Amino acid sequence: MRPVVKIALLIPLAVAFTFLLKWALPNEEENLMTADHFWAYKTHYQKQYDIVFAGDSRVYRGIDPETIEAQLPYTAVNLGYSSLGLNKAYLDFVERKLNQQGPRVIVLAITPFSLTPEALKNEHYQGLQQMKRTEVFKQLYVNNLFSFFKPYQPESLLPMQDSLQEKYYETHFKSGWIKSYRIPHNPESALPSYEKSFTDNPISLPAVKQLMERVNAWEKAGITVVGFRIPSTAKMEALENEMSGYEETTIRQQFEAFGGTWLNFHGVELNSYDGSHLHYEAAQELSAMLSDSLAVILP
Repeated sequence: MRPVVKIALLIPLAVAFTFLLKWALPNEEENLMTADHFWAYKTHYQKQYDIVFAGDSRVYRGIDPETIEAQLPYTAVNLGYSSLGLNKAYLDFVERKLNQQGPRVIVLAITPFSLTPEALKNEHYQGLQQMKRTEVFKQLYVNNLFSFFKPYQPESLLPMQDSLQEKYYETHFKSGWIKSYRIPHNPESALPSYEKSFTDNPISLPAVKQLMERVNAWEKAGITVVGFRIPSTAKMEALENEMSGYEETTIRQQFEAFGGTWLNFHGVELNSYDGSHLHYEAAQELSAMLSDSLAVILP
């Protein structure tokens, strides 16, 4: 048989074998190509929504817009970023994502860290905003096409040993939510890093003032603004309150005085896998509670 004929026969066999393996092998939830596409899509894809959820990693791991959309007749998106600060550039971006023909709702998850000088640098968000056009195109339209052919890691093919593996497990959704959990489950593991983060880094009072002025401007423009403190754990809240200078009662009073609506989740116990971020099942529970609250607020 001629070599050209052999190659012609082998190519479809190889393709068929690849698809058979992908069907037979377990699905890997974490895919770095998909993660790159996720962040590029969230930041650069031109689409607008009725309800926009804004905040840091507790938002993008803790609020599922699909749960919101299943309960309300509106579109929703999660615009959370890592270590995010609620500064003007980010809030401008949030506003641009609003559908001008919809109810126009901005939901701010105001964490203590999001008002600190370190968070206000917004290194993760700014880095994504400053991507070159060629890189944006690559992440949006090229890389994700090849995620199907991402190689498997050998350990992913073995039965998972919870006691031996220490890892975040993630699934990225175009809604902006990252479904996540951690093995081993340890609701105190994030405490040391947060203690370090708040050392010489309390909340910025000028940042609080600017945020409240923005809430007032949005309300005057007919935008419904909702704020809340996303639940973590009692130990994490105590650490944040002590080290950051964040006083939820004061923040709530100011938020409401400037025209916003504050949702109180104080005392709500939800499963956090590290003390800061919600297990994906708890994230969907919180999202359902947010849906119920928004149903009362919105027409």
